[in-house]
Amino acid sequence: MKKRIISLLIALSTVITLFVPSAVVHAELGIKNELQVSLMAALNIVPGYPSSYDAEAKVSAKDFVSFAYRLIGIDNMNISSFMKKYDLDEESDTIGASTAIKIILDIINYDEIMGNTDNYFNFASQMGLTKNVGVSLNSSEPLTYDQMVMLFWNTLDMKALKLDGINSYSYTDETVMEHYLKIYEGKGVVNANETAAIDGRGTTGIGVVRIDSEEYFVGNTITEHLIGSNVKFYYHDDNEKTLRWIETNKSKNQTVSVYGNDITSATDKAIIYDGDSKSKTLKLDDKYMIIYNGKVSDGSIGIEAVMSLNSQNYFIDNDSNGKYNVVIINDYEYYLVDAISKNTYTVNDYTAKTSVELGEADRLTVYENGIRTTADAIKQGSVIAVAKSADSSVISVQILDGLVTGEITSLSSGTMTISGTKYNISPSYAGDALKVGRGGSFYFDNYGRIVRCVGLKEASSQYGYLLNFYRGDDPNGDCFAEILTAEGTRETFTVKQSVNVNGEKCNLGTALQRIEKNQLVTYKVSSDKRITKINTANKSYIGRDTATEIFSMHFKGAGKYRKNNMCFNSKYLLDSTTPIFVIPYNEDKYDYTVMNPSLLVNNTTYDISVYDIDDYMYASCIVLKENFSEPENMRSKRSLIITDIYSGINDDDDEIIGLEGYQQGRKVTYQVKNKEMKDNRGKYYVRDLKAGDVVQVSVDVKGDVRAVQLLFKANEQKLAIAEGSDTPNKYWEGGTLVMPDLWVSFGTVTDRNTNVLLVDADGNDNIVSKDPHKFASATNVYIYENGNVYPSNKNEIFNDDLVYVQEYQGNLHEVMIIR
Repeated sequence: MKKRIISLLIALSTVITLFVPSAVVHAELGIKNELQVSLMAALNIVPGYPSSYDAEAKVSAKDFVSFAYRLIGIDNMNISSFMKKYDLDEESDTIGASTAIKIILDIINYDEIMGNTDNYFNFASQMGLTKNVGVSLNSSEPLTYDQMVMLFWNTLDMKALKLDGINSYSYTDETVMEHYLKIYEGKGVVNANETAAIDGRGTTGIGVVRIDSEEYFVGNTITEHLIGSNVKFYYHDDNEKTLRWIETNKSKNQTVSVYGNDITSATDKAIIYDGDSKSKTLKLDDKYMIIYNGKVSDGSIGIEAVMSLNSQNYFIDNDSNGKYNVVIINDYEYYLVDAISKNTYTVNDYTAKTSVELGEADRLTVYENGIRTTADAIKQGSVIAVAKSADSSVISVQILDGLVTGEITSLSSGTMTISGTKYNISPSYAGDALKVGRGGSFYFDNYGRIVRCVGLKEASSQYGYLLNFYRGDDPNGDCFAEILTAEGTRETFTVKQSVNVNGEKCNLGTALQRIEKNQLVTYKVSSDKRITKINTANKSYIGRDTATEIFSMHFKGAGKYRKNNMCFNSKYLLDSTTPIFVIPYNEDKYDYTVMNPSLLVNNTTYDISVYDIDDYMYASCIVLKENFSEPENMRSKRSLIITDIYSGINDDDDEIIGLEGYQQGRKVTYQVKNKEMKDNRGKYYVRDLKAGDVVQVSVDVKGDVRAVQLLFKANEQKLAIAEGSDTPNKYWEGGTLVMPDLWVSFGTVTDRNTNVLLVDADGNDNIVSKDPHKFASATNVYIYENGNVYPSNKNEIFNDDLVYVQEYQGNLHEVMIIR
């Protein structure tokens, strides 16, 4: 039942396809007559549900009269005179059942037709007003909220009266609910929403669903998530139809939810999965339909997708024939939002060392607590569940807010215990290594399983990079320490006159002699913002000396980073809390920064210093010097079609090289501070690149280009990335043989249609360079002509055109026509 029980729904299943058994909802909330209560709340008749509703609470006389008038669509009624009519005190805490019945009959004009007023109790009973109320007809006992709701429910179902003349009334064909509130009941199958349709017709507009053949605005319901279900609903019809309440129709619907990792076999005939203690089988209808991440599959997603380890699948039989005709697959990718760029809505997940580009904000479908919201609701520190289509484009984003904070007390295969409570570990878990004793914040996926962990690391905040250590203008005055903190802020502290340096107290003159700037230190600050202790690294031993607080530099030199196990030189481990102090190549103190390990590039060698490893070989801090790195692997970087290279001055008055071009169809600009930078293979200076050249760029935490990989030289008409290889006309990197991540090719168009492009890359008409290149939903097309680049479209691609093409994960992303 979808009665806006958002907090409960999130705990049980968390949006997109919220099929929650009604009995479970009742057990969780402990509310009798929940159908009636939730409808009263949805129609704004009785407040409080579900957060503060108390079925056994006594209703006051004033509230009862106010709520009763809402039955006929009147709110904020001045009820003083009405209260006096029935000798009710506005300050009274309660109202008796007998008086309540009289008031209802009065408000809906039934007192005009019941004849002998002495028989109104029997009359109310005959009209069905007292059905299941659970109170004596003439009782003066205080009325509870539950009894009031049942009276209201019965009232709404009574026939409305119309005035035929003076004091003359007759029954209408409508109920009280229909006549006064314009609320009507309906039943049917949710056949379409804005992203999917299962009835062979088109999708609907935003915020609209189609039930059977009729379209409705979803209003404050979450009906769009019930596609494929047979439902019962109430809607408001006043020129346009808006849903006010909805639940799955349990007499017509049979729904089974199964995690992908529990499914052992999936065919077009049946699904076999591990139940509580035995194997179970679900038979599929011959014409079953797949909805994958909110969209009807066009055949690119088969039934085997239900076996994805990250998926939760819903099998729906909405026609009671014993076979399941709708298969809903929710297969999410999870990201902890450590940082988000509002320009491209790129989310960086530092914990899992990954990122995702969500796309243009005004086209992004975002839900929070099951309610449609905007991309601005995506905040740092939350977990998002991203639903993607078969071509990897983002369909929708769920903002999740579930987490638990504590320490891991036990750990086994697939489960962990945090502060005495056992939790399942999500197959999508990524980030810090889970181990007994690790404390932190543990985030849930859509299904209440641990999907991310941000560990607590108390010592990290003590580290800082000493940018300067100096005395002021007064030769006998204060000393100052300018420090880049582990949080990335630049602070200037006054140093205490008697300061502890490496475990020994000394005066400021001695401290100035012992401490040099431009090194990592640990420090402590008093409440008045004065440094009381400062320590420099000792290289003579491994680990932290807790007695004297002297800390150690364990390693200095070239360190090759491995992303999979998050370590340098297969030895020094990092986690998402490890601060990395970045020393710029120009040694300008204003360019010093602190980066997160997620920005480190796999298989890249850096100039590093490693500090304070623990018993598990985890580093407490890293110092990294820029401008010393081996070629980067840029398999996931989107290409940049260069339109201009220029020299300029940035806002800090630094000389830079500007790269301007098209990336994913948008005009972008990057800056390169290192004028001597070459491409990854060391052959071309970046400053010498030309319009039409195609590159991939890696950008550091400050937005400056730190590496460039050259893919294609337009003026030379050759694939620069494959120079010297055995296959100079094509290149792929990463991925698998079935689905390479990156594929680039250059050749002549031999054929094309609306879906595919054939390119001959070797001059042999009998052999094409690859299987036909499949156009993506948004393939970007450009024309290079006379040294200039401008955007075009796929209709401008003709046979015999020379083209540069780039695929990513099986879909054609970039085409540049060479004229």
